[in-house]
Amino acid sequence: MATIADSRQDSDPARLADAHTERPSLAGRRAIVTGGSTGIGRAIAVLLASEGAKVFICGRKQQHLDDALARIREVGEGDGVSVDLARREDVAAFFSAAESWLGESISP
Repeated sequence: MATIADSRQDSDPARLADAHTERPSLAGRRAIVTGGSTGIGRAIAVLLASEGAKVFICGRKQQHLDDALARIREVGEGDGVSVDLARREDVAAFFSAAESWLGESISP
């Protein structure tokens, strides 16, 4: 029977080396996340920010966007806009705002 102490030993990084893929640092990287204000998109944006990426998100509802940005800023750097990507003009507005904030040209 496994004990709590046994399970702690199983989480030793040396024992898990073959179970995980080495990943490069995200520090200094830039990311855009559509639908980043709720659900999986929000979780991804928070994770990217916590790993050091500068994150730009969008969402349709300002309240959800504000809440997501508050959480992202607790763990890293992020900004975003409230848009509806079903509208062509909002897609252009999103990428324009992302380019401005991230300081880099982005093509949709």
